[in-house]
Amino acid sequence: MRLLFNTTFTRGLLCAYLAFLPAIGHEAEAAERKVVLQINDNGPEREASALNVAQALVNRYGDDLVLEVVAFGPGLNLLLSNSKNGSRIAELQQQGVRFSACQSTARKVSEMTAKQPQLLEHAEYVDGGVTRILELVDQGYVLFKP
Repeated sequence: MRLLFNTTFTRGLLCAYLAFLPAIGHEAEAAERKVVLQINDNGPEREASALNVAQALVNRYGDDLVLEVVAFGPGLNLLLSNSKNGSRIAELQQQGVRFSACQSTARKVSEMTAKQPQLLEHAEYVDGGVTRILELVDQGYVLFKP
């Protein structure tokens, strides 16, 4: 066994193996994290909580994070054009966070008010909030409801 480690070739292989260990470990740490935040309640505390969680995740995981906020039911208010959180949502969107609004909820609001709800420019409609969440979970996203 001693003879095996004394050869230049074997020492070279060992050095190469050891040199790549940190890279292998780094790839495991840098695995992409996929999170969907569900917001289906309204009110300043709920909206602030959802946006605080989104910002904390972006701060912690940065480019290794894929994050989508899905709003439906009363939570749709977060993504309407008159939302007091428009600037925070714009900042998060610039950091890669996607904001999805439930088209089904918007249709119900439209039927009740005879007006189509106007979304913030940083949000987009999806067919249904719950179905969007299920699609994302099927794609490996972790669901979190702040």
